[in-house]
Amino acid sequence: MSSKRCAVSAAATRGRFRGTLVVSLPFALIVTAAAAWLLSEQPAYAYIDPGTGSLIYQTLLTLLLGVGLALRRWRESIVRFMKRLGGRDAR
Repeated sequence: MSSKRCAVSAAATRGRFRGTLVVSLPFALIVTAAAAWLLSEQPAYAYIDPGTGSLIYQTLLTLLLGVGLALRRWRESIVRFMKRLGGRDAR
């Protein structure tokens, strides 16, 4: 086993956690550093008016709901296709 693997991925390769994402150590370090940088408090030296915050909130909510709907429809089409392959009638 490679020494450049996270502890979680080592357990996943032994079969303990089925379905666990295997992540390399450099990738985990980059993601952790990016999260720490993004979540750290920094002075903005700018003014954000309340309407801007509302616009950001609406945009993020719309993106989240849109991605959820797209994934649901994609999943349904795959299930329908797999049922057709298996010989069962689709809806």
